[in-house]
Amino acid sequence: DLQEGDKVLLEISPGGRAFASLLVFGLPLLMLFAGFVITNQWLSEIMSIFNGFAAMGLGFLIVRLVDKKCAKKLNIHIARKL
Repeated sequence: DLQEGDKVLLEISPGGRAFASLLVFGLPLLMLFAGFVITNQWLSEIMSIFNGFAAMGLGFLIVRLVDKKCAKKLNIHIARKL
């Protein structure tokens, strides 16, 4: 019998954990570096840094869109009440 405000332990399948971690942490970081490296060839360093952060923002937007689409597939459930 859970009530609002109770602390619970959530379980996620191992494959779901790996996918979610890679998506949430890896994609924005990859976008940051890719945005910087690609634009550094043609633009100044300051503009490349700005473009890197803009690409990271785009990465977070992609994470948000994928989360909305795939959230139910992660199979997250309450393991127990703490």
